[in-house]
Amino acid sequence: MKYSILLTFLIIISSCTKDYQFGKVGISECAIPDTVMTNDLIKIQIKAEATNGCWSDLRIEFTEKDFFEYSIQAFGKFSGCKNCDCPDEMVYKDFVIDFQPIRMGKYFFNVWESPDKVDVDTMIVE
Repeated sequence: MKYSILLTFLIIISSCTKDYQFGKVGISECAIPDTVMTNDLIKIQIKAEATNGCWSDLRIEFTEKDFFEYSIQAFGKFSGCKNCDCPDEMVYKDFVIDFQPIRMGKYFFNVWESPDKVDVDTMIVE
């Protein structure tokens, strides 16, 4: 009898514990200038967004894929639980990336607007 009560208690406690997972979230805004000069310091403004209040710790990943191609993705920590609802609110965070192009040419930025949708933005460097 003691073991069944203890087992029931452990099942109830484990169903209410939070699971932390990191995952991709969307980018709702990304301001990249169309044309700049070589060696100009560019400030790329980005707004990451998550769909509910179980998301936190939003961050941006800016990676160089090739010399003229870059990827901008947003990630966050999801802390939901099995038997609870997430607060019905959007979570936003603004970021600024300093970027300085050192060669003339056409630069491509793959901006992950959502986990499955990528927008390609271009910048001409003269």
